[in-house]
Amino acid sequence: MDNIILILVLPFLGAFCVKTFLKKKPIVVGTLFTFLQLIFLLFIPKTGVSVYSLYGIKFSCDFLSYIFAIISVLIGIFIFLYSIDYFSDESEKSQNNFSFWSLIFIGGMTGVVFSDNLFSLFLFWELAEFCLYKLISFYKGNENLTKNRIFIITKICSAVIMLFAFVLIYMNTNSQSLLEMKGNLLSPYIFYLFFVGIMIKSATFPFLYLLSSITTAPIPVISFFNTMLVNLSLYGVAKLFIETLFISGNVSWIGYIVLFSSIICGIISFLETDIKKILTYSTISQINFILCGILSFNDIVFKGAIVFYIASVIGKGCLFMCAGILEKMFKTNDITKISVNARKMPFTFTAFLFSSLSIIGIPPF
Repeated sequence: MDNIILILVLPFLGAFCVKTFLKKKPIVVGTLFTFLQLIFLLFIPKTGVSVYSLYGIKFSCDFLSYIFAIISVLIGIFIFLYSIDYFSDESEKSQNNFSFWSLIFIGGMTGVVFSDNLFSLFLFWELAEFCLYKLISFYKGNENLTKNRIFIITKICSAVIMLFAFVLIYMNTNSQSLLEMKGNLLSPYIFYLFFVGIMIKSATFPFLYLLSSITTAPIPVISFFNTMLVNLSLYGVAKLFIETLFISGNVSWIGYIVLFSSIICGIISFLETDIKKILTYSTISQINFILCGILSFNDIVFKGAIVFYIASVIGKGCLFMCAGILEKMFKTNDITKISVNARKMPFTFTAFLFSSLSIIGIPPF
């Protein structure tokens, strides 16, 4: 079996195991299966385009998909390792649920970045979205989210909009394969439709109200959203409209919309006192800033955006985990009630400091 197929199958196999015969220490099991994914990822060719097939559905790996895959799996390992202690006070059932849906989530993520088929990409994307919903809603019987019809309806609308955009792409290119449709020219209106779906999925302006539901989740779940799911927006735009398709018109003006969204989210993060919300709004701000660079359709800026993506994901993932430690220590997320002594918490302080410097861009970080 090809490495890439093993990488796709492993998280689903792990999810099956934690629900059947490996119910003890499910988060440890999830860590091991994710670590196996990383090992197989290291043996995938890093140059050129490798194509694989599973039951007639094609999967491909190029440099862009490889970067997003290895960062997602690596962050997944860190979140699992962190969750072993974070959820140590929770019941085995809760830990099992977390591990199960997290593994399916990572499987959906890797499915998106390796899909060469347009509609398998869509299905894996929606699978990842559904897993995030389950991760948020199951925790401690969070009824607020499960009863939040606006959240559910909005997510369904984003799926319908995205599917409609993909159908139009298929009708205009006569192909489901991203490799086969490469170089085709599309109407800017198809891109506009696709981008509306992206804005909803990444909870960007004017859909910021979705974040209020997400930030009620525990830190590991919020980390999945901020370091993986919203970054699929970057991957979707870059993969489809930078590397694969051309747009028959100027759509770079949308960059001003996402730049405005970046500024708005940055301002909101300054006004918040909840550390989860501060980090989440700042994440959306950074994602929009990177999107602004990608939408300039400049090759040099695009490379810079990928570098910023890597620094942002790793740095922000660490910041969220530090925030989780503070939440556990002080029993609150209100920064006005948190007082950190660098001498008493040297590792947390150092990790928070270095992660912040990395995102800011201070040499040598």
